[in-house]
Amino acid sequence: MAKKPKKNINRKSSAFNVQNKLKEAIKNHQNGSLEQARDSYNEILSLFPNNFEVLHLIGVVEAQSKNFQLAVDYMSKAIDIDGTNAIFYNNRANAFKELSRLSEASADYEKAIKLKPDYAEAFYNQGNVLQELGEFDKAIDAYKKTISILPNHLDSIIN
Repeated sequence: MAKKPKKNINRKSSAFNVQNKLKEAIKNHQNGSLEQARDSYNEILSLFPNNFEVLHLIGVVEAQSKNFQLAVDYMSKAIDIDGTNAIFYNNRANAFKELSRLSEASADYEKAIKLKPDYAEAFYNQGNVLQELGEFDKAIDAYKKTISILPNHLDSIIN
C-alpha cells in the first residue's frame, strides 16, 4: 500500500521546485534574458498547462520578442482561464495594436477599463488606438480620463 505522506511530500517538493522555477523565470525576464525566461515558463507550463499567470507572462515575453501573434495566443489562453485580470486584456490589446488589429485592441482596452476603472495606462492606450482609428473626440475623452487619474501624465497632456 502506498504511503500518502510520501506522496504529499513529493507534491510539496514539486510545488516548491515550481515556485523556485517561477522566481528564476521572473528574474530572467526582468533582467532581459527573454530566451531563458521563455524556457523556464515553458517548463512550468509542461507541468501546469492551465497556469494563467505563466501563460500571460510567456505572452509578455513573446510580445517583447516581437512575436505578437504568439503573444496574443498565450494571452488569450490566460484570459480564457481567468477573464478578470485587467492587465491581461491591456497587454493583449497592445499585441493586437502591434498587429494592426485596432478594433480588437480597442475592445480589449475597453474590457481592461471595465475591470479596473482607474487603469490610466489602459485609458491612454485606448486613446492612442482611437486616434489611429480616426475617432478623435473619443480619443480626447480617453486622454482626459488618463489625466484625471494621473494628472502629470505628460503624454496625455501633449496628445
